[in-house]
Parts: sequence; structure tokens; C-alpha cells
Amino acid sequence: MMAAWNGSTVTSSAAFFRPKRSTYKRGMESFDAYIPEDIYSLLVMVVVALVAIWLVMFVVRKLIGIAIVAALVIGGFMIWQDPTLLRTAQDTAIGYYDQWQNGAPAGDERGQW
Repeated sequence: MMAAWNGSTVTSSAAFFRPKRSTYKRGMESFDAYIPEDIYSLLVMVVVALVAIWLVMFVVRKLIGIAIVAALVIGGFMIWQDPTLLRTAQDTAIGYYDQWQNGAPAGDERGQW
């Protein structure tokens, strides 16, 4: 039987080559202490988690909406203050309106494909 050094003690080769307990298993054992055993506590935990996820999604959706509205207001203010941008924006808007109403680009310009 061959002996091996593992840092502090000498062990046999059989003990030396034995796989150690995995980190995953130790992590799951420590996580098992927080999972409730009875069904009512588990259901309450699931409901609380779903409510928390719903609130996060609601708040994030509102924040994205507010950011989009703020960007539109700031962009509109910037266009309003610059006459060349305002003229370009007006021409673009008129072109889109004419295309929507008449079904063709303004000035009978056809796109080349």
C-alpha cells in the first residue's frame, strides 16, 4: 500500500484518490436549510416571489416609458430651438404625410429598387 502526503497528514493511496465532496453538493446542503418543508410555507414563498417579479417588471416598464417620453420631449425641444433642424423635420413630416395620404413619395419621386 502506498502512502501519500495531503498537506498535513500521510494517507493511504486509496484515501488519497477518493473523490472529495463537490462544491455543488455542499452548496445545496446549505441551501436546503432555507427551503421550507411544509406546503403552505412553500406556497407563500412562491406567491411572494411572483409578486416581487411582477412589481419589478411593472416598475421597469414604467421607467422605460418615462425614459422614452423624456427623450421625445428633449428631442422636440432641440428641434424647436434649431431652425435648420425644424425645417428638416417639417419637410420629413410633410413627406411622410403625403406618402401616407397619396400612397406615393412627395414630388412623385419613386424609390429605386
